[in-house]
Amino acid sequence: MSNTTMTYKDYLDQAQSEISALNPNGYYETYKKYEFGYWQYIPNWIFRYCQNNNVKNTLDVGVAYGTLALFTKLISSCDLYGVDFVKYISDDLVKKYDIKYQINNIEIEQFPWDIKFDVILFTEIMEHLNYNILPTLLKIKSLLSKNGKIFLSTPDAFFWGKCNEYKNWQDMPDISKIIEIKDQHIYQFGETELLEIFKTVGLKFDKIMWADGFNGMKHFNIQLSKG
Repeated sequence: MSNTTMTYKDYLDQAQSEISALNPNGYYETYKKYEFGYWQYIPNWIFRYCQNNNVKNTLDVGVAYGTLALFTKLISSCDLYGVDFVKYISDDLVKKYDIKYQINNIEIEQFPWDIKFDVILFTEIMEHLNYNILPTLLKIKSLLSKNGKIFLSTPDAFFWGKCNEYKNWQDMPDISKIIEIKDQHIYQFGETELLEIFKTVGLKFDKIMWADGFNGMKHFNIQLSKG
C-alpha cells in the first residue's frame, strides 16, 4: 500500500531522481524529459490499482531505464522483475532494488521465471515487435495473475503512420520463421486493430486514453485485464 500523503506524481519524481543518481545510460537525462508524454495516464492508473490491491510482483517487459518499474515498486514494495532485448538499465539500480533482470527476447525465447505477475508493464514495446503480435500477447497474458493488470502504451498509427515494413499486422511473420531481428519501430497499430487483437487473445480493455506525445503525435495508453 502506498503512503497516502504522497501523490503519484511524487512517486514518479522520486523514481526519476533515483534513476538519475544511480549511473544510468547517458541518454536517460534526455529521455526522462520525454517519457511522460508517451504514457502520461498510466502512472495514475498504476497508483490507484496499487492502493486498492496487494501487488506482490511486477514484470516490466522492455524495462529500458526502469522508470515505471521503479515507480511501481516504490508504491507497492513489490518484487520487481524486468526483461529487455537490449540492456539500458543501470547495474546500480538493479542491485539497490534487487531487481530480477534478464536479457530476454520475449517474442522467441523461453521466459526466465515460472511466476504470475500482478502488474505487467508493456510500454513502448509493441511497435518494436518483429513477429506477429498474437503469440507474444498470449505469452504475456499467461504470465498475468487472475486479477492482474497489463499497462500498455504504443504510438497511435492514425498520427504516426504504420511504418514501411508491412501493410497490416497480419502480414508480420510467424515466430517459427528465421528473420533478421531489428531494434526499431517495425509496425504501428491503429485503434481498430488493437480492439481486434486484444479480443482475439482474450484481453479486456479496462481503460484507454491518448497520451499527448509531442507535436500532436499521440500514443495509446491502455489498461488490460483477462477477458
